[in-house]
Amino acid sequence: MPWLLYPDRTIFQFYTVAMMPYLTLGLSLVLRRIAGQRSDPLHRRQAGERTVLVFLAFAVLLSAFFYPVWTGMMVPYRFWLIHNWLPTWI
Repeated sequence: MPWLLYPDRTIFQFYTVAMMPYLTLGLSLVLRRIAGQRSDPLHRRQAGERTVLVFLAFAVLLSAFFYPVWTGMMVPYRFWLIHNWLPTWI
């Protein structure tokens, strides 16, 4: 993420789309490792599965929150402002 060192310059983040398949594979492998294996003790598997479910629920809720902005829906200005978490996003 070296481009984050220069927030005042234009950032072409659409180039990061090429990383998406590898990011998806890596994330799924890490989540599978966290969820545990059948040979793990039951309490370890349950804790891992809960952790993965909480992460996935958070990801879905965050995606639903940003969906109107990502798809270019007409939204009120105040609604759009709550999506600008960093000052450079405006």
